[in-house]
Amino acid sequence: MDMLAAFHASLPPAVRSSLSTTPSCCADADNIESIHQEGEELWNAIHHPKGRVIERKLANAHPDFANYVKGHVYGGLLARHRSPTVGRITISLCAIACLRASRPSSRQLQSRVHGLKKAWEDGSWGLDPSAGLQEGIRWLTSDEGCMWVLEVVDELALAITSGRAAGPAMTVAKL
Repeated sequence: MDMLAAFHASLPPAVRSSLSTTPSCCADADNIESIHQEGEELWNAIHHPKGRVIERKLANAHPDFANYVKGHVYGGLLARHRSPTVGRITISLCAIACLRASRPSSRQLQSRVHGLKKAWEDGSWGLDPSAGLQEGIRWLTSDEGCMWVLEVVDELALAITSGRAAGPAMTVAKL
């Protein structure tokens, strides 16, 4: 959260003032079933074949935790199939950036990197309208590409918190 606040504060005033302050997704009676379904589908796509094992671990923490994560985090935030401009690759990259900046090593981060890689394996990257070219996505979802993403986020986080210029990882775009 602190990193996002620092990032927001570091934006030029013209950019900050142009950002939307209206939430883009709210559950209501008309969309709650589709949000739940999309959450289940994304959860299964990312965590198969270990999804049930992970659900049991979440349930050990609290009996409602797995349902909350699938319905609110995966369905309400990460799936976002309702958006015409944001797909699984873009959401995965945003989630990885947020998690890496706030918790450099966590199970959630590992899960999102795994989800990014599975987007290539299961072909769902092709449903992302802003994903880019196949060659770039193949590289981005490889071990090398995922390491590059993490390094770029590390460089960006360091640049924001220290006020220093970007390093080599940020100056050479691979995609």
